[in-house]
This record gives sequence, structure tokens and C-alpha cells, in this order.
Amino acid sequence: MHPDKGVAERRSKNIRDMEKELREANRLLETIFDHTHLMLAYLDPQFNFIRVNRAYAVADGQEPSYFPGKNHFDLYPDTGNEAIFRRVAETGEPYIAFSKPFKYARYPERGASYWDWSLVPVKDESGAVSSLLLTLLNVTGLRNAEEFLNNILESINEGLIVLDREYRIVSANRAYLGMVALPPDKVIGRHCYELSCYADEPCHEPPVNCPVKYTFETGKPHTALFVRKVAGKLLYAETKSYPMRNAEGDIVSVIEIINDVTEKCKLEEHLLQAQKMEAVGHLAGGVAHDFNNILTAIIGYTSVMQMKMRHDDPLRTNLDQILASADRAAGLTQSLLAFSRKQTANPAPVNLNTVIEKTKMFLLRVIGEQIELKTELTDRELTVMADPVQLEQVLINLATNARDAMPGGGSLTISSELMKLDDEFILAHGFGEPGDYAFIFVTDSGIGMDAKTIERIFEPFFTTKEVGKGTGLGLSIVYGIVKQHNGYITCYSEPGKGTTFRIYLPTIKSDKVREIKAAEAVVPTGGTETILIAEDDDAVRKFERQVLEGFGYRVLEAVNGEEAVETFMENMDRIDLLLFDFIMPRMNGWEAYEKIREARPDIRVLFASGYPEDYIHKKEIPEKDVKMVLKPIPPTTLLKKVREVLDQ
Repeated sequence: MHPDKGVAERRSKNIRDMEKELREANRLLETIFDHTHLMLAYLDPQFNFIRVNRAYAVADGQEPSYFPGKNHFDLYPDTGNEAIFRRVAETGEPYIAFSKPFKYARYPERGASYWDWSLVPVKDESGAVSSLLLTLLNVTGLRNAEEFLNNILESINEGLIVLDREYRIVSANRAYLGMVALPPDKVIGRHCYELSCYADEPCHEPPVNCPVKYTFETGKPHTALFVRKVAGKLLYAETKSYPMRNAEGDIVSVIEIINDVTEKCKLEEHLLQAQKMEAVGHLAGGVAHDFNNILTAIIGYTSVMQMKMRHDDPLRTNLDQILASADRAAGLTQSLLAFSRKQTANPAPVNLNTVIEKTKMFLLRVIGEQIELKTELTDRELTVMADPVQLEQVLINLATNARDAMPGGGSLTISSELMKLDDEFILAHGFGEPGDYAFIFVTDSGIGMDAKTIERIFEPFFTTKEVGKGTGLGLSIVYGIVKQHNGYITCYSEPGKGTTFRIYLPTIKSDKVREIKAAEAVVPTGGTETILIAEDDDAVRKFERQVLEGFGYRVLEAVNGEEAVETFMENMDRIDLLLFDFIMPRMNGWEAYEKIREARPDIRVLFASGYPEDYIHKKEIPEKDVKMVLKPIPPTTLLKKVREVLDQ
């Protein structure tokens, strides 16, 4: 074979192989061009379409054959985009954009769509731009999802940040920026402890319980409560952390959610304190009730002995001392009842400024000459529904407390004002109901108190005074009286800076002011009627029988409600009056009275109780005109009440 012929054949074969490879490559490119999800358009330097793929045509609701020969900006007029095309055609530099907005002029109902796109110049052998390749990817769904998620993150009130492994902030939502009062450029890149914890040192070092560190180390969510003192105020922040993982499952960052719970913690503290005071109040009230039964026997039998004793009897002095001690004990029970808000109150419209003025002279005797008393009273109307005697007791107790805090003398200032408690005030202070309040300041220049002492000052029997110099009930009584009047009391004090008590009492509209009348002398009288006594305390029951029989009455006895009903049914026509203890085992006094009243509706009743009348009415007795006598009961009081009910 001729050598030239062999070379020609090999060359021919190579050409055929190359053509085959080109055809296969062309088929591959055609397949990719027509079936890729990317939108592709091939244009000449004047931006006329040469060819588009099916994805591009379908997006515009057309066939691929619709586009060749048409100018891009005749179909999609946009001066901004046209400037970009010209710049690429003239400079030969490609252009890339992400989430670029676009609206189809022919399809306004579609609204805005977002596209990732690139415009790449195709150059000839000389380097001149011969055509352009436009690639588009519709990212509207992704963009909408990102906006949706971003709107959620920006809408929540809790601060949210994303932290890298260096504890630097890589993202922060609007709430967090508001918490730290800084713009994004002052936050991104900062360490979290600098802003979230107001610290110069890393908070992820032991012994601090750092939730972010915990999540980085364990891959588990975590929650912690941080307390920081900023600008003299305690701030409470609840922090939660959640892991963010990459495709391989490795933790690359941590989401930290920070919620300012300062107000919530303050409200919880107020609630816990109120619950504690309520629990102690129930205990104090129960003790006072039982103690009143004991005092009834002591005062009663002693009074009976005194009534039968000659005035010149040498033993009379001993009885006087017993009664004086019993009266002091009765005052102690009243203090306990005041704290537990079970003390009898006689509320009526009173002028608060008038109460302060009338108490002023007595306060001067209480505090002594070393202490200057000042009053700064508003000229606005301060009418409150209150018992003036109890309000006087509040001022006296606070003045006494102030006097003991100023052993070397000082000043005591009592001021009044009209205030409106609104939602903003209630949110800031953690207590109150909206409305107008009479506001009393009682301020001394004494030694002051620390925070731990302030937490306990209203507890009964808590005192910082020496043994024998205080019962620890003065401020407890104040607390109970203020609460009984639907008011609020707070205390502010610092060691060496004096103390201020603030009292809030709801005001009312009224032109009538109570006038206090002097008590009338009690002259005991007796009778011949028959009285049924129901009392579970033996000493009290025997005392009542002795007193009543001593003044001519006939007496039947029962030790509980059930026995009282049985005794009455057996002696129904003889009995003129029921003298029932209210609280008894098996059946209380009111239940026994209701059963007896079914048999005899006209029967008279007098209840006795260690609890005051208004408390018993609120708790158990639905009828307001039922008569009561309160323990401890002196003989003269018992005889007077019995006679009043019988003579109705």
C-alpha cells in the first residue's frame, strides 16, 4: 500500500472519530440545555434571542420557538437590566446577581419574583464578545421562606442571637438589638458575654452555668437564669440555647434566646411574699381565736370574783393585776387578728388628712422631744372608706417604729397626696388595681434597714430590737390594717439613709364623714328567761352559766351543735334565747340554729366567737342582722348583749 494512502485513511478515521465525539458532546449539551431546571437563553451582542431552552420558555408561558429573533428588551423592558447587558457586552466581564427582583409585564397577577442570574459573555478567537449566555434560577420560594422565617424572628419579643464557637455573635434579631440598645454593626462580631451578661470576663468559664457552652459540648438544649446588677438595678434574664448542625451533623453554631424576666421575677417575689403573709396570717388568726377562749375564762371568772368582792378587800389588788394582764393579752390577740385581717373594722367615709391632724398631738407624745414631726398634707380631697381608729393605729405604730430607729433624735415626716394608679404603675411595681388612691408617706431619718430585714418586717413577732423592747407585732398590725382596707404598703430603706413607708388607700366620693362618739357606761341587768348555752370549751361554758344564773336567768347547757338541737327539741317551749359558740365540733352554731329555727322560727339567738363579726359574716353567716358577742367576754358585756337580744 502506498504510504500516502495509509496516512490519508488514518486522517479520515480521526476526523470521523472527532465528528462522532462532537455529535455525542452536542447531544449531551442539547440534553442538558433542554432538560436542566435552570433557565438558559443564548443572545447575540444586540440582545436578540438566538435560542432559549424549554425551562426559559415555560416560565413565560411560551414555546422555545417563540423567542429566536426577538429582542430581549422588547419582551422584558427594563432600563436597569439593559444597562447591565450593555456593560457586559462592552467590557467582556460577566455579571452575577442573587435574589434579583423581577415582574412580568404581561403577568401582573404573578407579582414580584426573585432570581439568581448570571450573564456571561462568549468571545471569539479575537477576544471580541460574539454572544451572551443568560442563566436564571427562580428563588422566589426560597426568598419567601427566608422572609417568612425572618419575620417570625423579628416579630418575637425575645432576644435571639446566633453564636459561633468563639462565642461571637453572627446574627441578632430586632428584639435583641433593642435589649442592648445598639445597632447591628455594634453587635455583630462581639462576644455574647459583653452584651448579654454585661461582663468583661467570659461567662462560659466555670463556675457559671453557661447554656451556650453546655449546648456546644453536649448537643442538647439548655436553660439558665442569669442575675446581673446594672446601673444599681437587678436584672433577671432567662437564657435558652439550641444547637445548629451542618449536613454532617456537626454543631457549627448555637442559637441563644434571651428573655428579660425581671418584671416576672418581681411579680413572683410579690406573690410569694403575699402567700407567706397569708399563711402566717391564717396561723395567727387561729391562735388568736383559741387564745380568746382562754381569756374569756380568765377575764370572766376574775370579773365575777371582783364583782362579789368588797372594795376594801386586800386581795382586790391581785384581781386588778390579773385583769390588767388579761387586757394586755386581749390586746395581743387583737394584734394577731389585725395582722390576719380578721379584726373587727367599722369603715365609713373619712378624711385622711383629718385623721392625720387629729393623731398629730398623740404622735408628738409618742416620738418625744428629740424628734421633729413634720406634716405635709395635700389640699386635695382624700376621702377613703376606713375605720379612723385603725388608721390612727397605723400612724402610731409607724411613728413608734421610727422613734426606735432614731435613738439620737431626728425627723419624722408624714405627707399625703392624691395619686392615680394606672397600668404602667402596676406593671412597674407589681401590685395595685387601677384607680385613684390616697397616698401616705411616712419618712424618718433613722438608721435604716438592709434588704434582708425589709423582706421580713411585716412578719409577726419579727423584730430587730432587744429582748423586752418590742413584740414584733407593730408593723404586722400595720400590714393587716392596710390590707383589710384594700390598700397596699411598701417600704424603702437603706442602712444609714432612713426609712420610708408608702401606703396606698383607694379613695371614694362622699360628703359624709364619720363622727366618733364616746362609749356609754354599761350597767349590767339580769332577768328570769331561760337560755340554752352551746359551747365546746368547758371553762367558757361554766363561766357563762355562772354569770347568767347569778343574774337570775335559768340556763341549759350543750357541748356541741348536735346536743344543742336535741336539748332544744326536748325543751322547746321553755327556751327564750340561744347563746351559741359559732365554731363547734360535729355541728357549728349556725347549722344548729338553722335546724332549731325550722321548728321555731321566732327563737332569738346570740352568737359568741373568737373571730370578729365581720369575718364570721363573710365566711359563714349569710344574714347581716344576726347578733354576736366577741371573745374574750367580760361579764358586763355578756349581760348587756343578752338583755339587748331578749328585749328586741
